[in-house]
Amino acid sequence: MRRVSDAHIARVLAKHKVIDDPSAWTSLARRVLKGWEEMHGARFPDGSDVSLNVGQRLERSVRAEWEAVGGENAFIWGRRQSSRRTLTILAQCLGLPQKWRNADSQESRAKRRQHRHVTPAGTRFDATTTRYAVYADVLTAEQVQDARGLPERVRYGKGASRLHMVNRFGESSEESDRMQWYCGGTHLPFNCAQILVKKGILDEGYSQGTATHTASIIYTRRKTASAENQQQWHTDFDPDLRDGADHISVIFALDDNVTVPIIGDASLVNPLPPHNKDSPPTLKLAVPKGGCVLFRGDTIHAGMRDKGRSIRRMHVYLAKGTARYVDEVADNKAYFVA
Repeated sequence: MRRVSDAHIARVLAKHKVIDDPSAWTSLARRVLKGWEEMHGARFPDGSDVSLNVGQRLERSVRAEWEAVGGENAFIWGRRQSSRRTLTILAQCLGLPQKWRNADSQESRAKRRQHRHVTPAGTRFDATTTRYAVYADVLTAEQVQDARGLPERVRYGKGASRLHMVNRFGESSEESDRMQWYCGGTHLPFNCAQILVKKGILDEGYSQGTATHTASIIYTRRKTASAENQQQWHTDFDPDLRDGADHISVIFALDDNVTVPIIGDASLVNPLPPHNKDSPPTLKLAVPKGGCVLFRGDTIHAGMRDKGRSIRRMHVYLAKGTARYVDEVADNKAYFVA
Protein backbone atom coordinates (compact mmCIF):
# COMPACT_ATOMS: atom_id res chain seq x y z
CA MET A 1 0.00 0.00 0.00
CA ARG A 2 1.20 3.52 -0.78
CA ARG A 3 2.71 5.39 2.15
CA VAL A 4 2.30 9.06 3.00
CA SER A 5 5.22 10.83 4.63
CA ASP A 6 4.90 13.64 7.15
CA ALA A 7 7.47 15.67 5.22
CA HIS A 8 5.46 15.48 1.97
CA ILE A 9 2.26 16.55 3.71
CA ALA A 10 4.09 19.45 5.37
CA ARG A 11 5.32 20.63 1.96
CA VAL A 12 1.81 20.47 0.48
CA LEU A 13 0.33 22.42 3.40
CA ALA A 14 3.08 25.04 3.16
CA LYS A 15 2.48 25.39 -0.58
CA HIS A 16 -1.23 26.12 0.03
CA LYS A 17 -0.51 28.30 3.09
CA VAL A 18 -2.61 26.00 5.27
CA ILE A 19 -2.29 26.62 9.01
CA ASP A 20 -4.25 23.55 10.13
CA ASP A 21 -2.59 21.00 12.39
CA PRO A 22 -0.56 18.77 10.01
CA SER A 23 -1.38 15.72 12.11
CA ALA A 24 -5.06 16.02 11.16
CA TRP A 25 -4.20 15.90 7.46
CA THR A 26 -1.76 13.03 8.00
CA SER A 27 -4.37 11.03 9.90
CA LEU A 28 -7.04 11.71 7.25
CA ALA A 29 -4.74 10.78 4.36
CA ARG A 30 -3.66 7.52 5.98
CA ARG A 31 -7.21 6.49 6.86
CA VAL A 32 -8.36 7.18 3.29
CA LEU A 33 -5.53 5.05 1.91
CA LYS A 34 -6.20 2.21 4.36
CA GLY A 35 -9.91 1.98 3.59
CA TRP A 36 -9.77 2.73 -0.15
CA GLU A 37 -9.81 -0.80 -1.54
CA GLU A 38 -12.50 -1.99 0.85
CA MET A 39 -14.76 0.97 0.05
CA HIS A 40 -14.22 1.18 -3.71
CA GLY A 41 -13.27 -2.35 -4.63
CA ALA A 42 -10.14 -1.16 -6.41
CA ARG A 43 -6.58 -0.25 -5.56
CA PHE A 44 -5.67 3.35 -4.97
CA PRO A 45 -5.21 4.96 -8.42
CA ASP A 46 -1.75 5.60 -9.77
CA GLY A 47 -2.73 7.06 -13.14
CA SER A 48 -2.82 3.82 -15.17
CA ASP A 49 -6.56 3.14 -14.90
CA VAL A 50 -8.40 5.95 -16.67
CA SER A 51 -11.84 4.54 -15.81
CA LEU A 52 -11.66 5.50 -12.15
CA ASN A 53 -13.64 8.53 -11.13
CA VAL A 54 -11.10 9.66 -8.57
CA GLY A 55 -12.79 12.84 -7.40
CA GLN A 56 -16.09 11.23 -6.46
CA ARG A 57 -14.39 8.27 -4.81
CA LEU A 58 -12.08 10.56 -2.86
CA GLU A 59 -15.05 12.60 -1.64
CA ARG A 60 -16.86 9.45 -0.46
CA SER A 61 -13.74 8.28 1.38
CA VAL A 62 -13.35 11.64 3.10
CA ARG A 63 -17.00 11.56 4.25
CA ALA A 64 -16.46 8.08 5.67
CA GLU A 65 -13.33 9.06 7.64
CA TRP A 66 -14.15 12.67 8.51
CA GLU A 67 -15.56 12.22 12.01
CA ALA A 68 -12.91 9.64 12.89
CA VAL A 69 -10.19 12.30 12.63
CA GLY A 70 -12.17 14.87 14.62
CA GLY A 71 -14.33 16.44 11.91
CA GLU A 72 -14.42 20.22 11.61
CA ASN A 73 -12.94 20.60 15.10
CA ALA A 74 -9.67 19.08 13.91
CA PHE A 75 -9.14 21.89 11.39
CA ILE A 76 -8.90 25.65 11.64
CA TRP A 77 -12.06 27.69 10.89
CA GLY A 78 -14.35 24.68 10.51
CA ARG A 79 -13.07 23.30 7.21
CA ARG A 80 -15.75 21.74 5.02
CA GLN A 81 -15.08 18.11 4.16
CA SER A 82 -16.30 18.23 0.55
CA SER A 83 -15.03 21.68 -0.50
CA ARG A 84 -12.88 21.79 -3.61
CA ARG A 85 -9.95 23.22 -1.62
CA THR A 86 -10.08 20.42 0.97
CA LEU A 87 -10.20 17.70 -1.69
CA THR A 88 -7.46 19.35 -3.78
CA ILE A 89 -5.10 19.58 -0.81
CA LEU A 90 -5.81 16.00 0.23
CA ALA A 91 -5.33 14.75 -3.35
CA GLN A 92 -1.87 16.36 -3.39
CA CYS A 93 -1.07 14.93 0.06
CA LEU A 94 -1.93 11.49 -1.34
CA GLY A 95 0.25 12.05 -4.40
CA LEU A 96 -2.46 11.90 -7.05
CA PRO A 97 -0.94 12.91 -10.41
CA GLN A 98 -1.89 16.33 -11.75
CA LYS A 99 -3.61 14.84 -14.80
CA TRP A 100 -5.94 12.89 -12.48
CA ARG A 101 -6.97 15.98 -10.55
CA ASN A 102 -7.48 18.13 -13.66
CA ALA A 103 -9.29 15.49 -15.72
CA ASP A 104 -11.63 14.53 -12.92
CA SER A 105 -12.41 18.13 -12.06
CA GLN A 106 -13.29 18.90 -15.70
CA GLU A 107 -15.44 15.78 -15.98
CA SER A 108 -17.32 16.59 -12.77
CA ARG A 109 -17.95 20.18 -13.83
CA ALA A 110 -19.26 19.04 -17.22
CA LYS A 111 -21.62 16.54 -15.57
CA ARG A 112 -22.88 19.15 -13.13
CA ARG A 113 -23.62 21.54 -16.01
CA GLN A 114 -25.44 18.89 -18.02
CA HIS A 115 -27.57 17.72 -15.08
CA ARG A 116 -28.35 21.16 -13.67
CA HIS A 117 -31.89 21.19 -15.10
CA VAL A 118 -32.56 17.44 -15.25
CA THR A 119 -35.98 16.41 -13.94
CA PRO A 120 -35.92 13.64 -11.29
CA ALA A 121 -36.52 10.17 -12.68
CA GLY A 122 -40.15 9.05 -12.46
CA THR A 123 -41.51 12.59 -12.93
CA ARG A 124 -44.07 12.82 -15.72
CA PHE A 125 -44.07 15.78 -18.11
CA ASP A 126 -47.36 17.66 -17.72
CA ALA A 127 -47.75 20.09 -20.63
CA THR A 128 -50.81 21.66 -18.98
CA THR A 129 -48.68 23.13 -16.19
CA THR A 130 -45.11 23.00 -17.48
CA ARG A 131 -43.45 24.70 -20.46
CA TYR A 132 -40.39 22.45 -20.65
CA ALA A 133 -38.46 19.75 -18.82
CA VAL A 134 -35.13 17.93 -19.29
CA TYR A 135 -34.73 14.18 -18.80
CA ALA A 136 -31.56 12.07 -18.71
CA ASP A 137 -30.94 8.52 -19.95
CA VAL A 138 -33.88 8.31 -22.35
CA LEU A 139 -32.14 6.72 -25.35
CA THR A 140 -29.75 3.81 -25.06
CA ALA A 141 -26.19 4.15 -26.35
CA GLU A 142 -27.15 1.97 -29.33
CA GLN A 143 -30.13 4.19 -30.18
CA VAL A 144 -27.94 7.31 -29.96
CA GLN A 145 -25.43 5.78 -32.37
CA ASP A 146 -28.20 4.64 -34.72
CA ALA A 147 -29.65 8.14 -34.88
CA ARG A 148 -26.25 9.86 -35.22
CA GLY A 149 -25.32 7.76 -38.22
CA LEU A 150 -28.58 8.04 -40.13
CA PRO A 151 -27.54 10.82 -42.56
CA GLU A 152 -24.37 8.97 -43.54
CA ARG A 153 -26.00 5.55 -43.81
CA VAL A 154 -28.65 6.85 -46.18
CA ARG A 155 -26.01 8.46 -48.38
CA TYR A 156 -24.51 11.64 -47.06
CA GLY A 157 -26.76 14.56 -47.81
CA LYS A 158 -29.59 12.57 -49.39
CA GLY A 159 -32.86 13.82 -47.99
CA ALA A 160 -31.05 16.66 -46.25
CA SER A 161 -31.71 20.32 -46.71
CA ARG A 162 -30.47 23.50 -45.15
CA LEU A 163 -32.48 24.82 -42.26
CA HIS A 164 -35.33 26.82 -43.75
CA MET A 165 -35.29 29.12 -40.75
CA VAL A 166 -33.85 32.54 -40.17
CA ASN A 167 -30.83 32.68 -37.93
CA ARG A 168 -29.94 35.38 -35.44
CA PHE A 169 -31.10 38.86 -36.48
CA GLY A 170 -32.21 37.72 -39.90
CA GLU A 171 -28.92 36.28 -41.12
CA SER A 172 -29.53 34.05 -44.14
CA SER A 173 -29.56 30.32 -43.51
CA GLU A 174 -26.95 29.84 -46.25
CA GLU A 175 -24.40 31.52 -43.98
CA SER A 176 -24.92 29.13 -41.08
CA ASP A 177 -24.15 25.87 -42.92
CA ARG A 178 -26.26 23.96 -40.42
CA MET A 179 -28.04 20.97 -41.86
CA GLN A 180 -31.45 19.50 -41.05
CA TRP A 181 -31.83 15.94 -42.27
CA TYR A 182 -35.47 14.83 -42.16
CA CYS A 183 -35.78 11.30 -40.85
CA GLY A 184 -39.44 10.87 -39.84
CA GLY A 185 -41.55 8.07 -41.20
CA THR A 186 -39.60 5.02 -42.30
CA HIS A 187 -36.07 6.38 -41.71
CA LEU A 188 -36.06 6.56 -37.90
CA PRO A 189 -35.24 3.11 -36.43
CA PHE A 190 -37.35 3.63 -33.28
CA ASN A 191 -40.54 5.39 -32.20
CA CYS A 192 -39.71 8.31 -29.88
CA ALA A 193 -43.27 8.71 -28.58
CA GLN A 194 -43.42 5.05 -27.54
CA ILE A 195 -40.07 5.33 -25.75
CA LEU A 196 -41.23 8.38 -23.77
CA VAL A 197 -44.54 6.78 -22.86
CA LYS A 198 -42.88 3.52 -21.83
CA LYS A 199 -40.44 5.37 -19.56
CA GLY A 200 -43.34 7.18 -17.88
CA ILE A 201 -42.26 10.60 -19.14
CA LEU A 202 -45.39 11.15 -21.24
CA ASP A 203 -49.01 10.16 -20.78
CA GLU A 204 -50.57 7.64 -23.11
CA GLY A 205 -52.04 9.28 -26.19
CA TYR A 206 -49.05 11.15 -27.62
CA SER A 207 -47.92 9.89 -31.01
CA GLN A 208 -45.24 10.50 -33.57
CA GLY A 209 -46.24 11.30 -37.12
CA THR A 210 -45.41 9.18 -40.15
CA ALA A 211 -44.46 12.12 -42.39
CA THR A 212 -40.77 12.69 -43.14
CA HIS A 213 -40.75 16.19 -41.65
CA THR A 214 -41.97 15.13 -38.20
CA ALA A 215 -38.43 14.16 -37.15
CA SER A 216 -35.05 15.54 -38.15
CA ILE A 217 -31.38 15.41 -37.22
CA ILE A 218 -29.70 18.80 -37.00
CA TYR A 219 -25.94 19.26 -37.21
CA THR A 220 -23.17 21.38 -38.67
CA ARG A 221 -22.01 20.10 -42.02
CA ARG A 222 -18.60 21.76 -41.79
CA LYS A 223 -16.69 22.63 -38.64
CA THR A 224 -16.48 26.31 -39.29
CA ALA A 225 -16.72 29.37 -37.07
CA SER A 226 -19.56 30.67 -39.26
CA ALA A 227 -21.98 28.36 -37.41
CA GLU A 228 -21.68 30.24 -34.11
CA ASN A 229 -24.80 32.39 -34.42
CA GLN A 230 -27.80 31.52 -32.34
CA GLN A 231 -31.01 31.05 -34.23
CA GLN A 232 -33.73 33.69 -33.93
CA TRP A 233 -36.39 33.21 -31.22
CA HIS A 234 -39.43 31.28 -32.41
CA THR A 235 -42.12 28.77 -31.47
CA ASP A 236 -42.59 25.50 -33.34
CA PHE A 237 -46.38 25.87 -33.53
CA ASP A 238 -48.51 28.96 -33.97
CA PRO A 239 -49.76 29.69 -30.42
CA ASP A 240 -52.90 31.34 -31.85
CA LEU A 241 -53.90 28.17 -33.71
CA ARG A 242 -52.39 25.25 -31.80
CA ASP A 243 -52.75 24.14 -28.20
CA GLY A 244 -49.24 23.92 -26.77
CA ALA A 245 -50.25 21.05 -24.52
CA ASP A 246 -51.43 18.93 -27.45
CA HIS A 247 -48.52 19.78 -29.77
CA ILE A 248 -45.08 19.36 -28.22
CA SER A 249 -41.51 19.16 -29.46
CA VAL A 250 -38.67 16.97 -28.23
CA ILE A 251 -34.95 17.52 -28.79
CA PHE A 252 -32.75 14.49 -28.12
CA ALA A 253 -29.03 15.07 -27.46
CA LEU A 254 -26.94 12.82 -29.72
CA ASP A 255 -23.68 14.41 -28.55
CA ASP A 256 -22.35 16.09 -25.45
CA ASN A 257 -22.72 19.87 -24.99
CA VAL A 258 -26.22 20.16 -26.45
CA THR A 259 -28.02 23.24 -25.12
CA VAL A 260 -31.39 24.83 -25.89
CA PRO A 261 -31.78 28.60 -25.28
CA ILE A 262 -35.20 29.33 -23.77
CA ILE A 263 -37.28 32.38 -22.88
CA GLY A 264 -39.64 31.97 -19.94
CA ASP A 265 -39.87 29.99 -16.71
CA ALA A 266 -40.64 26.27 -16.74
CA SER A 267 -43.89 26.79 -14.84
CA LEU A 268 -46.87 28.09 -16.79
CA VAL A 269 -47.98 29.90 -13.63
CA ASN A 270 -45.21 32.43 -14.26
CA PRO A 271 -45.99 34.68 -17.28
CA LEU A 272 -43.48 35.18 -20.04
CA PRO A 273 -41.09 38.08 -19.47
CA PRO A 274 -41.08 41.02 -21.92
CA HIS A 275 -39.13 39.94 -24.98
CA ASN A 276 -38.29 40.61 -28.62
CA LYS A 277 -35.88 39.16 -31.16
CA ASP A 278 -32.90 40.77 -29.38
CA SER A 279 -33.78 39.46 -25.90
CA PRO A 280 -31.21 37.34 -24.04
CA PRO A 281 -32.27 33.82 -23.05
CA THR A 282 -33.86 33.26 -19.67
CA LEU A 283 -31.58 30.23 -19.47
CA LYS A 284 -29.81 27.71 -21.67
CA LEU A 285 -31.03 24.22 -20.93
CA ALA A 286 -28.16 21.73 -20.94
CA VAL A 287 -29.29 18.31 -22.23
CA PRO A 288 -27.08 15.30 -21.40
CA LYS A 289 -26.17 12.95 -24.23
CA GLY A 290 -28.89 10.33 -24.58
CA GLY A 291 -31.35 12.58 -22.77
CA CYS A 292 -33.93 14.98 -24.12
CA VAL A 293 -35.79 18.21 -23.49
CA LEU A 294 -39.58 18.27 -23.98
CA PHE A 295 -41.33 21.59 -24.51
CA ARG A 296 -44.76 22.84 -25.43
CA GLY A 297 -45.27 23.90 -29.03
CA ASP A 298 -45.74 27.52 -27.93
CA THR A 299 -42.44 27.68 -25.99
CA ILE A 300 -40.12 30.44 -27.18
CA HIS A 301 -36.73 28.91 -27.95
CA ALA A 302 -33.89 28.98 -30.46
CA GLY A 303 -31.44 26.59 -32.03
CA MET A 304 -28.16 26.37 -30.11
CA ARG A 305 -24.88 27.90 -31.18
CA ASP A 306 -22.94 25.10 -32.86
CA LYS A 307 -19.59 26.62 -31.79
CA GLY A 308 -17.93 25.39 -34.97
CA ARG A 309 -18.38 21.73 -33.99
CA SER A 310 -20.69 19.12 -35.44
CA ILE A 311 -22.94 18.62 -32.42
CA ARG A 312 -25.86 16.44 -33.41
CA ARG A 313 -29.36 16.51 -31.97
CA MET A 314 -32.67 15.03 -33.07
CA HIS A 315 -35.82 17.16 -33.22
CA VAL A 316 -39.18 15.36 -33.09
CA TYR A 317 -42.77 16.64 -33.24
CA LEU A 318 -45.39 14.84 -31.14
CA ALA A 319 -49.14 15.34 -30.89
CA LYS A 320 -51.75 14.17 -28.43
CA GLY A 321 -55.02 12.44 -29.21
CA THR A 322 -56.66 13.51 -32.44
CA ALA A 323 -54.61 16.71 -32.82
CA ARG A 324 -54.05 17.23 -36.52
CA TYR A 325 -50.39 17.97 -37.02
CA VAL A 326 -48.74 15.73 -39.60
CA ASP A 327 -49.70 17.78 -42.65
CA GLU A 328 -49.66 21.08 -40.80
CA VAL A 329 -45.98 20.86 -39.85
CA ALA A 330 -44.82 19.14 -43.02
CA ASP A 331 -43.20 22.40 -44.18
CA ASN A 332 -41.32 22.61 -40.86
CA LYS A 333 -42.55 26.15 -40.46
CA ALA A 334 -41.42 28.10 -37.40
CA TYR A 335 -43.23 31.07 -35.91
CA PHE A 336 -40.71 33.83 -35.20
CA VAL A 337 -40.83 36.35 -32.41
CA ALA A 338 -41.22 39.81 -33.93
